[in-house]
Amino acid sequence: MLYIYKHDQFFRKRLIKNEKVGFSGDMSPVMFYIVGVSTCVSMLIRLCGMLMRLNDAALRSALELGQIQISPSPMDRQIRGASIDLTLGQSFRIFEPHRSAYLDLGDAENLKSQIEALSSKEIQIAANDRFFLHPNRLVLAVSEEIIQLADDLVGWLDGRSSLARLGLIVHLTAHRIDPGWQGRIVFELQNVGPVPLALKPGIKVAAVSFEQMVGPTKQPYAASEHSKYRFQMEPQPSQMAQDER
Repeated sequence: MLYIYKHDQFFRKRLIKNEKVGFSGDMSPVMFYIVGVSTCVSMLIRLCGMLMRLNDAALRSALELGQIQISPSPMDRQIRGASIDLTLGQSFRIFEPHRSAYLDLGDAENLKSQIEALSSKEIQIAANDRFFLHPNRLVLAVSEEIIQLADDLVGWLDGRSSLARLGLIVHLTAHRIDPGWQGRIVFELQNVGPVPLALKPGIKVAAVSFEQMVGPTKQPYAASEHSKYRFQMEPQPSQMAQDER
């Protein structure tokens, strides 16, 4: 912060003296100052961004204070330098493409029935069983852990590098966990590898990291009746049909 302040004072002095040090002679003093201030702001944003991600010590503190609540409580080895490992639950939902030729995402009236036809019922497997995910198939699954976030924390879901190297994708674009979230985390699992993958409940499949927001949100996810997946305990199918048009 002190460096940014001094950087700003440098540009102010150059503006007063009508100097154009380090820039083209065609640049006006005002433009020179604007460019300098923009540089300071950019540096501040990057600095704040680095400070907002919780490290392992901050994660442990947030867990102790109840700002992050995870059940069952993560074991010590699940808490990494900047994330907490999540394990695979026992609930899955597959897609049955023979039931629907296509999905018309612009047809709000029929989309819900099309999604329901395409999605299977919830599939529960035993703790010692295996779910076989074949190449080029997509399945919805859930974390074993139930997570509850404070209103001023946002979470980010990431897959594991070791699993990615085997062809397992854990999420397809949807990896933000909103402030005020309560429920299990859904994994959009896809096998892009060459052979089937046998997935056992309890294996570490993902990691979640957290960022401190500038203040509590006025729209905590679990408190809003418009939140489509609040209190989620099973892999719910897409609720896109509820989107406002």
